[in-house]
Amino acid sequence: MSTSTQTITALRQRMIDDMRIRNLADNTQSAYLQQVIAYVFSPFPG
Repeated sequence: MSTSTQTITALRQRMIDDMRIRNLADNTQSAYLQQVIAYVFSPFPG
């Protein structure tokens, strides 16, 4: 799926907008999103 046809969830868009409002650097935004994705797909204990 290409970027132009990829949909963004409302929650992800909100996070991106909040990071832009806070004037975070592009690398910081990318790192935050990578950590959220890693958390979401990590196995839960127990």
